[in-house]
Amino acid sequence: MAYKQHFIEWFSGKQLPSYWTGAQVAGSGGSASMADAIDGGINVNSGSGSNNSYAIYFNNKRQYSATGSVMINVSKINVSTNYRGGGVGMSNVHATNGNNYIYFQNTASNTYIKAVSRSTSGLFSDTSVTQDANYHSFKGECKSSSAEFTIDGGLQVTHTTNLPTLALQPFIYADDSSSVSADMRCIYCEAYNT
Repeated sequence: MAYKQHFIEWFSGKQLPSYWTGAQVAGSGGSASMADAIDGGINVNSGSGSNNSYAIYFNNKRQYSATGSVMINVSKINVSTNYRGGGVGMSNVHATNGNNYIYFQNTASNTYIKAVSRSTSGLFSDTSVTQDANYHSFKGECKSSSAEFTIDGGLQVTHTTNLPTLALQPFIYADDSSSVSADMRCIYCEAYNT
């Protein structure tokens, strides 16, 4: 386990840096590409169709402790159309596959952004932040006996059960359940061990 690893990504330039890996988690047609816009960041797209999901992650280089690490992310998702979703967080595998993760979730069936943690089963809690298509600052912190979820500087949720137990890596994903693709836009990602 590496300690005090501090990672910062501004998602600028023409292409995604090589230490990020893209994966079609489910379905087909997904992609990750740099957005051609001022402060455009990375655009993660699920692919259109039914039950598609695409993620970027660290190719299973799990540098962050499940009992002492922080992930900060500035991102947005378009939730104006039904069945668009996505999220940001840290996981042992990639996206929400596997059993060890913390993340913030947007889905068409929710009114509020959810805070999610999982070891062998998941715990989903509503935050007080309504889903929208605006940028938000997300902070997930794994501690020895809790996980804290902060949005735009305000603590939203604390979980004391269903906590990850394995080393983690950052991820960003887009997910759909219909013919309309999901788009997740991210301009900043930071992760470090505490």
